Order: sequence, then structure tokens, then C-alpha cells
Amino acid sequence: MEHEALAFAGRFTASPSPCHIECGSKEDLEKLKKPELPVVYLVRFVTVETLLSFRSLVIDCGTKNERVDLSKILLGRDRICLFRGSYSGTRQIARSCRALLKNALDENDQNVYFIGISDSLFDILWDRENRKKAGPSGRGKKSPARSRKAALPAKRSQMLLQLLPPYSVPKDLARRYAGHSNEVRLVRRMIVRASHQESPVLILGETGTGKEIVARTIHELDKRRKGPFTPVNCAAISPMLFESELFGHVKGAFTDAKEEKAGLWKLAGNGTLFLDEIADLSLDHQARILRALQDRVIHPVGSMEDVPVEAHIIAATNRDFFALVQAGKFREDLYYRLRSFTIFTPALRNHPEDIPLLAQTFWKEISAPNTRKLPAAIISELKAAPWYGNVRELKMVLMYLFGLFGTERLTVNHLRAVYRSQNLEPGELRSPAGVESPGFHAAECLRHLKKADEVLRAVKVTLRPVLYGQRKGHPGMTEILRSLQNHVLELETLCLHPLLFYHVETFDSVRKWNAGLKKLIPLLQRRRVSGIPAYWQANLRAGYKEAQNRIFREAEELVEHH
Repeated sequence: MEHEALAFAGRFTASPSPCHIECGSKEDLEKLKKPELPVVYLVRFVTVETLLSFRSLVIDCGTKNERVDLSKILLGRDRICLFRGSYSGTRQIARSCRALLKNALDENDQNVYFIGISDSLFDILWDRENRKKAGPSGRGKKSPARSRKAALPAKRSQMLLQLLPPYSVPKDLARRYAGHSNEVRLVRRMIVRASHQESPVLILGETGTGKEIVARTIHELDKRRKGPFTPVNCAAISPMLFESELFGHVKGAFTDAKEEKAGLWKLAGNGTLFLDEIADLSLDHQARILRALQDRVIHPVGSMEDVPVEAHIIAATNRDFFALVQAGKFREDLYYRLRSFTIFTPALRNHPEDIPLLAQTFWKEISAPNTRKLPAAIISELKAAPWYGNVRELKMVLMYLFGLFGTERLTVNHLRAVYRSQNLEPGELRSPAGVESPGFHAAECLRHLKKADEVLRAVKVTLRPVLYGQRKGHPGMTEILRSLQNHVLELETLCLHPLLFYHVETFDSVRKWNAGLKKLIPLLQRRRVSGIPAYWQANLRAGYKEAQNRIFREAEELVEHH
């Protein structure tokens, strides 16, 4: 059986090379032991499971603990080494592989190492290396390998569509979750199916693939639709306040508990509780949620009594959930309870045939009341991009295009100018000539931090008329709302590259603050301006200062050391 792989070989090369390996027999694996050993093969998690069947040749080294050096796990083995990496970015993978090869050469360890990584990270690396091989003339073209990968989800979706009963899909659902591909049609069918489920629903997908839209639509089709839809961003709530926010507390439970508070779970009533970014919860909080799901009761902080709850639970995450379970970062029992019904929201690169419809729909919303469509040449250019930020990134680029150039006489060069002006190469930031030196990485981090600081300051300027009541002579509410939506999208796109924040604390600070900022958008849409200053003071002011201070300190550290 042929599998895609990326090989780091010999003198710890700067970047991997795309290749295909045979995993059909023991003889195929023996052929991998060539004179250029040691070699590291990066493969998908599904390939790891295939390799595990060759127990006499392959040793399962488990999942990497972030605090343990990779060389201590893999060097000195008498069989081919195989383990699953819990990586969060491509640079982290490259550094880890190069360090392993260097140590293997130093110790004369001539072996083959297989490292399993998530599909999303594998796709990024595979496409990047194929573009390098294609050269400048190959920019924007799909490689045959990428076409084969894109075809696999389509075939799986087509098979599931044929097996599922022919549910009636409401016409409005096709507008809310738009697309004609098998992948999108399957999601719509699964939404209808999920709306009849009493058990929890788990939505898995990359950032920007519409997980919250799926959750809201399930609620609106459910018999519980008369109850509230209560979203909870698990990553945005302080761990110290999470139990109080979710389960509530009684008066006097802690210092600031001056009155009794009903938690969000109870307030959801007989409606739907949407636990977004659930993979970011601590193990203690996971245990509390598991008990609530099992017993259908919650225990408010400081209370001696249990409170029954009835809300339907929908959870979502953009993380590699199973890898977190294997790494011991997420409870296995809670994982399996949540995944009783799972919906996978597809990455945009796996259904590029939907990009024209999505782009024209977004463009009509952005440029309203203008009805001019995007030119065919721009649509073709958009279809060629990998869009690792998915639908959110596509929409943000179109908002920039409209903001800079309007709607008149647009060409492909206008779109490319947007990429350059915003330092956006769709999907990822790349180093020149494929070299990822420490100095270059530091420069990329500085540029990323500067951009984050610019957006934070722009948010404060945008909201100044609302926060301080200085409305005269300032933009109207519609313009303020659109600007704030742009800034939220900018921050979300910056957070697609956590390693470019240099320290995880800075990334978490910016991401959590942006999650709180998004809650201002409904207030502006409903023209409830009077409540914005109080919300800023209570929920955003401290986080704003913390994020700016972390960015400043990190930039100083980078300049000092590089």
C-alpha cells in the first residue's frame, strides 16, 4: 500500500522532501533501510496505524511528552521507531526532526524513524514542499499529490451520502452553510440528523470552517429551538472563574460572591449549551463536565445541593482531539462521551469547487448595496490558494480587497496587492528560499508581534467614540461595526500562527482577549451602545493591557537575543 511521507534525511536537511513509501509487506519496510540513514519520515496518523501491524520490525514509542527530548525516546532501538507527535506548528516539527537527526549522527544511530502528525500539519508541509519543487512558475497550481489528497475526503463524503437516509434538508440551511460539494452536502445532512439526537454532538474542524454555524443550525432545527442557544468559549474564560461561570455560585461562596449567580448551564434551560474550544479545558474542569453529563446535575460553587439540568450539549474544537487524549491532556472517558455523534467540518482546500459560490456570497455582503460580481480571474486566483485559515481567511481577504480598492475594475493584481500589503500569503508565512534559520524566525516573530500590536491599537481607536461618548465628528455605527469585525478577523488570522508569537503566554493572551472582543459585535449590531463602556471596563480593559505588555516584552527579548 502506497502512503505519502515527508523525509528528513542525512545531515539534518533544512526542509523535508515529499515522497511515497510502500507499507504493504515486511520487505517494503526493509527497503527503507538505505545507506543514507538515519532518516525521519513524517506521516499521517492513519499511516501510523498501518505500520503498527508490523510488530516484528516496528516498535511503538507512544506519544511524545513535550518535556522529554525526542532523542531519549527514539535513539538506541533495535527496530524501526514509530511515535505520534503532539505538535502545534510546522516550525516546531522541523526543529524537532533536525535535532533528532543531529543526535542520531553524533551517536551513529543508523535507523528509520516514523513520526505521525495531524492531517492539517501534514497538508501544510506537503503543499509547501511541492510548491518549492515546482519553482516560481508552479505558484498557485495544484500538485498531483494534492489533487489525490483532496479527492479522498470527497470519495468518503460521497459514500456516506449514499448510505445515509435521504433526510429533507431545509432550503435555508443551504444558504447558511453554503456549497455544492459532497463535503458540504454531507455536513448539511449531518446537521439535520444531529437535530434529532438527544446525546451530545461533537463538531471537529480547523479554525474558520463554520463550527459555530453548524452548532446554531442544529439548535434551530431541534425541538429545543424555543429554548436559548448558550455559547461558552472555554478558552476565553479564566480558569479561576470557569466553574462559577458555567455552574454558578451561591452568595458568599468566595470573596466577591456578593449575591447568588445562576451558571450558564442552568440558564441554557431546555435549550442548547455550546461548549466551544472544549479541548482547552483543564483536567479538573473536564472532570466536572463529565460528572454533569453523566448525572444530569450541576453543583454550584459553595452550594450543598445539586441542580438538575436538561440542556442539549454540543461541543467543538479545532485541535487534534484524539492526539490530546493519547498525550494525557484530555480525559478519555469525556472524549468518548462527547463523540457519540461527530460532525467533521471540511477544510476549504478539500472542496475548492465551493470557493466561487462562497466568494461571491461574501462579496455581495461586503460590498452591499453594490451588486457587481467579482471578476472570473480573481475567482480563479482564489481557487488556487490553499486557505489554511479556511472560510474566515477568505472572507478577511475579500474585506481587505473592498476596503482598499472598492468594486470598480478589479484585477488579479489588486488581489495580489492585498496579499503583499497585509503580509498575507494565503495560509502561511514562508521563509525565503525555504531556509528557516533562527534569525529569520526571530524576524518573522517581530513582524507578527508588530502586526498584533497594530491591530490592538486599531481596536481601541475604533471604539473610542463609543467608549468615551465622543460621537460627534466620528464615524457612524455602521462603519464602527464593520471596522471592529475587520479587526476581529485580523486577530483571528494572526492566531492561526501561534509559534510566531514566540511564547505561548502571549498567544493565549491575544486569543482570549479577541474572544471577549467578539462579544461586542452583537451589542453594536443591536445598537446597545450604552452597555459597551461597562463591558470594556469589566471584561476587556485588563486583558488589553496584559496583551500589549506581553507583546512589548517579547519584542524586547527578541531584539536583545537576535
